[in-house]
Amino acid sequence: MYIIILSLIVYLLYLEFSPKLGNILFRINSENVKVFNLNSTLNMITYPLKNITFWYIENWDLNFFIYYAIFKILYLFFFVNINNSIFDCFKYWYFKLFCMISK
Repeated sequence: MYIIILSLIVYLLYLEFSPKLGNILFRINSENVKVFNLNSTLNMITYPLKNITFWYIENWDLNFFIYYAIFKILYLFFFVNINNSIFDCFKYWYFKLFCMISK
């Protein structure tokens, strides 16, 4: 659960300060006041499900699902066995992957 929250926070911070977009989370309304805009944020999160161009490599930085996948992979790769060293994590995943392939 916390992987989703962490990836969402990083994604929203990137969107807010992104050189491509920016000002997605907080926008200036017609009264010249900066307000929280949940609608545009939810649209940006779900837009990759509607538009295939967000799955192209050059647009991966705007795709929430890519952020989530990266955070999930990092979590599984490094923090599954927190008491082991990084080398042990590499060894664990190496053997796990190749033992599954060889069966």
